[in-house]
Amino acid sequence: MRILVADQNGLLLAAIAATFGRHCEVVTATSRDACIEHVEQAQFDVVVACEKLADYTGLELLSEIEALSPATLRIFAARPESLRRLGKRSDSTLIGRR
Repeated sequence: MRILVADQNGLLLAAIAATFGRHCEVVTATSRDACIEHVEQAQFDVVVACEKLADYTGLELLSEIEALSPATLRIFAARPESLRRLGKRSDSTLIGRR
């Protein structure tokens, strides 16, 4: 399984890769361009995007990835209060696969 994890915190990403990298292929990125480049170069089973990247938001990134790779499972990782603000928009339109 190939997983792309995107977040602004490089230390967190290193910890995630070290923890889960023993069980699957984990690629990490802190910027929009790096994420898009990874998705254009190889297929991912899952993309996890946190609320904020260094230069973009996770929701914007997931929308772009949906267009590039519609079969990829997309997960938005956010604080509960952020998810509540999204309301029903966070159902299948922003999270998941078609």
